[in-house]
Amino acid sequence: MKTAVVCGAGGFIAGHLVKRFKMAVRIARFQNCYGPEGTWQGGREKAPAAICRKIAQARQSDEIEVWGDGSAVRSYTYIDDMLDGIYPLR
Repeated sequence: MKTAVVCGAGGFIAGHLVKRFKMAVRIARFQNCYGPEGTWQGGREKAPAAICRKIAQARQSDEIEVWGDGSAVRSYTYIDDMLDGIYPLR
């Protein structure tokens, strides 16, 4: 079995399970997931939903505020693609 260094509490617990109980452990980290059940309003939405909401609410003459200076890079993954990635971990 290959070992890997994983940070955070989940990684610590996974490492303990491997060492103590010889369990096969796989870790999937989900970040910036979006999909049809996501929040589209209320200030807690992910960026794809937030920008879509801003565009949908804007009138033709309105300016649309975009956060930051444009140098940040983010990736967003649709929920179906994340599920496709989980199944091979079994």
